[in-house]
Amino acid sequence: MQILKAVQPNSVVMKNIYCLLLFVLITFSTFGQQDAWYHYTVAYTSSAFPDYTVYDIDIDQEDNVWFATNTAVSIYDGFTFNNRWDANTWSNNWVVFSASDGSVWTGTFQGVFQVTDNVWTHFTTSNGLANNDVWDIEEDQSGNIWIGTSGGLTKYDGNSMVSYTMEDGLNHNQIRTGWYTLDRHVWRWYLHMGWWFVYTNLF
Repeated sequence: MQILKAVQPNSVVMKNIYCLLLFVLITFSTFGQQDAWYHYTVAYTSSAFPDYTVYDIDIDQEDNVWFATNTAVSIYDGFTFNNRWDANTWSNNWVVFSASDGSVWTGTFQGVFQVTDNVWTHFTTSNGLANNDVWDIEEDQSGNIWIGTSGGLTKYDGNSMVSYTMEDGLNHNQIRTGWYTLDRHVWRWYLHMGWWFVYTNLF
């Protein structure tokens, strides 16, 4: 595993800004002809928006909008919100990610879920996840899912998980956020101590 360090400012807040801008874009792309803002208020029911705190937003291949909130995973189909409420499982949802195979991944403080055809599969440290606190989920050019956690970086190839930690060269095990560079072969991951480049084509 080859890792090179590059220093950048701490910017976990930038992800929250991105989420806000994405939600505005979604709203205007749907209702842009009316030039109107739509405010979704919180109501603790199965068909209303579940929480005031939103950490991440993504759109699946069927154009459903997925929200990672503090208390639930919420799925908006253009009419109603479908919420997953279990406090022991779907609370503290930090990230949602729509993968190229049509599945959706959601990361929580109790592990990560893969949702395929409305079937929720739960992965934890018992399945090879580096840590159950999940901060980020991404996909590489080969379709592998990369999961950033508080205990290292995990790669899922569709069959099994392999994790990388400080013992493999990371300067810190807390992986906050990451994305590809333009050549699609290098991850830029923000760790606790700064940005690191991870050359995924070497794995």
